[in-house]
Amino acid sequence: MAVTSTSPFDSFWWGGYECTDQLNAFGNRVDFLPLTGHLQRLDEDYT
Repeated sequence: MAVTSTSPFDSFWWGGYECTDQLNAFGNRVDFLPLTGHLQRLDEDYT
């Protein structure tokens, strides 16, 4: 029996974790926003 879905996102995976501060191996927080350039390209990322 085939499984059908009404979701338009069957093959779409969304992650928005770049805005979280992660701990590196030394226990220091790493801010990924400057590393990814997300703040500078915010309008482009969500158009």
